[in-house]
Amino acid sequence: MSFNGGTNPYSSTDVDPYDYDYQPQQDNAGTFNSAYAPPVLNQPAEISVDQGMDNEALRLKAMELARREAELEKREREVQNLEHLPVKKNWPRCYPIVYHSIGEIPSEFLRRKIAYMGYISWMILCVVMLLNAFTAYITAFYPAAGLSKEVSTMTIVQYLVISTAMFFVVIPAHFFLSYWPLYKAMEIGAVPRFILFFIGYAVAILFCAFGCAGYLTYGCSGIITAIYYFPTGTTGSIPAFVCNLVMAVIWFAMMVDFIVIFILGVKVFRALKGSLNKIKEYGTGLVQQGAATAISGAVRVGLSGGNNQQV
Repeated sequence: MSFNGGTNPYSSTDVDPYDYDYQPQQDNAGTFNSAYAPPVLNQPAEISVDQGMDNEALRLKAMELARREAELEKREREVQNLEHLPVKKNWPRCYPIVYHSIGEIPSEFLRRKIAYMGYISWMILCVVMLLNAFTAYITAFYPAAGLSKEVSTMTIVQYLVISTAMFFVVIPAHFFLSYWPLYKAMEIGAVPRFILFFIGYAVAILFCAFGCAGYLTYGCSGIITAIYYFPTGTTGSIPAFVCNLVMAVIWFAMMVDFIVIFILGVKVFRALKGSLNKIKEYGTGLVQQGAATAISGAVRVGLSGGNNQQV
């Protein structure tokens, strides 16, 4: 039997294989050791890597990242410059006092659509207020068979004056107290804006209900005024009765429209904030902050008073 490094050292039959002191072919140890050299396994294998390609890819990546970083910095500077620029007022066109652009409102959760509904409802309310005043003049000046004992000349004068004043007061009041909070709530989505919107539209709904009732002495054309002018043959007026009855229906339709917008606003608030409890949390935090401010102010006043007494 042949062996890679030479002859088999244990081929002799005179050698005890269990003799641990025996050193086979001691004289040829150098030859044996030099002839067979096992490979060293703990040395890593040499792998050829194209360093030029890796460096080029890294360089291109670094250039791309630097370009994107420069673009982001440029956009941040543009946004900061826009924030510091004064907003150009564009509404109303005859005498701009506010910046108004429904197209810039996000379209998610129908926010832009609700803002459009609120703006159109405000324009419809302008027509409603004009019709209310027009009905008041028809009721006052159209010849009637007779007047109810609840209606006097002073009452009619008050009716005309208040209905005319309402046309000039209610239109801008609704825009800035009801519609504008709606517009800002849909645009920004902040809790305080939604609170103002809820309050403003609750007032608008109650106002329409009041107008539908038609209290003559408060300048509203509606049900009660129609009852006063119900034609009985001896009292009342058919044109006044019909006009006030129609106005009651218009007021009711306006109230329903505001209720729909209010409900849609609640849905948007829930979609953005998760729950109406956010309003309660905001109110609680506001009260706590106010209480803390008041307490700290009282403490400062007390400390300053004590210091003055010591002096």
